[in-house]
Amino acid sequence: MTFLRDCVAIDTNVFEHLLNPQENTCGHITVLLTALAKCGSVLIVDEKQEIEKEYNHRLKKLIKAAHNKDQRVGRLLRFWIRAKPKSKTRIAVNYNDALMTGIKRIIPRNSIDRIFVYVALHKDRALISNDHWDIIGEKKNLLRLRKGANSAILTSGEAAACLQKQ
Repeated sequence: MTFLRDCVAIDTNVFEHLLNPQENTCGHITVLLTALAKCGSVLIVDEKQEIEKEYNHRLKKLIKAAHNKDQRVGRLLRFWIRAKPKSKTRIAVNYNDALMTGIKRIIPRNSIDRIFVYVALHKDRALISNDHWDIIGEKKNLLRLRKGANSAILTSGEAAACLQKQ
């Protein structure tokens, strides 16, 4: 799964689950994010920075808590969330193209989830998400919209398992 190696979209909830042992079973999210960082993977985000606004809004307190609880995890979060703009792959989101129209039919409620799916599928790379309601539960329908063979929608556990197989 080389499509995890160069760039990847990561839903906010994956970062939120980093400090939750019920979600981060066996530390798989920590292992995943560390491995992706070591292999040089960068985040896929949108040009208008809606994803980054979401990260900053929802993860500001978590970054501070992570630093106080486990400095290694705090550094890992800061690496991903506060990464320099040049170390991100930016995608222009066309809210009226066929891809976004299809995504809107499948995910009618959550605009930020639609952006996460759009940037991953448009770039033909993986989206890692633990959103079982809007994204993982709709994985089959969403993947029908993909443009290429490298698009994937994976839970953090599935992505960690893919990296361990390599």
